[in-house]
Amino acid sequence: MRLHWTPHAREDLFRLAESAGDPGSEAALLRGAIAATEQLQAHPRIGPAIDSNRIRKWPIAGTPCLILYMVREDTILLLRIVHNRSDWQSLA
Repeated sequence: MRLHWTPHAREDLFRLAESAGDPGSEAALLRGAIAATEQLQAHPRIGPAIDSNRIRKWPIAGTPCLILYMVREDTILLLRIVHNRSDWQSLA
């Protein structure tokens, strides 16, 4: 499966990393995002669908963040990276 980061997802990831507060947390988020996207590539439909929508969510381990994504044929489309306490459902 191909992995495609939307501009929003890239911006979200770097914004969240910068706001993490310390270099250790920033690095943990970036490493976690890499591990989470590798899991998605191996098992694209692993994340639960949101409200019977085609959008799915998957956690970034060790962080309070989620990946919102869609599976389209041979591509995983990473839509947004969000904090789990934000109003992310309005984005889905």
